[in-house]
Amino acid sequence: MWAMAPPGVSIHTSRVPWKSGDPRSFAEPPHVDNAVELLAGLKPRAILFAFTSSSYALGAEADDSVRARLETRSQGIPVVLTAPAACEALRTLDVRRVALLHPPWFNEEVSGKGRDYFRGRGFEVVFCSPITPARPFTEMPPEEVYA
Repeated sequence: MWAMAPPGVSIHTSRVPWKSGDPRSFAEPPHVDNAVELLAGLKPRAILFAFTSSSYALGAEADDSVRARLETRSQGIPVVLTAPAACEALRTLDVRRVALLHPPWFNEEVSGKGRDYFRGRGFEVVFCSPITPARPFTEMPPEEVYA
């Protein structure tokens, strides 16, 4: 048996429609904003915007404005974006060099934007590649993601 959260921690999600395939559009209103508002109604301690490739596509300079916009809908609940949170955690651990293993549904272009993102945040990227074989996220079971 696997678990995504320790005892006493619950995970609540909200789906966001996404049809274009462009990670930039996922971070734009209205869908993600509406999802944040729905989650805020549950009064969680934090809301995670778990769509790393939008940070990659928009660039590190857009992270703060996306977060600030979403926090206008979150009723004061902090909104955390995955890529900036990873950078903060790495800096806390005094990490300067990183290897990036992206999910198998990332193509080389998106993976390359990830490399550029972390370089732009001051990290030396010593390796960057999607996990192989390439496949859509629907073909990767949660247990494998967790492992």
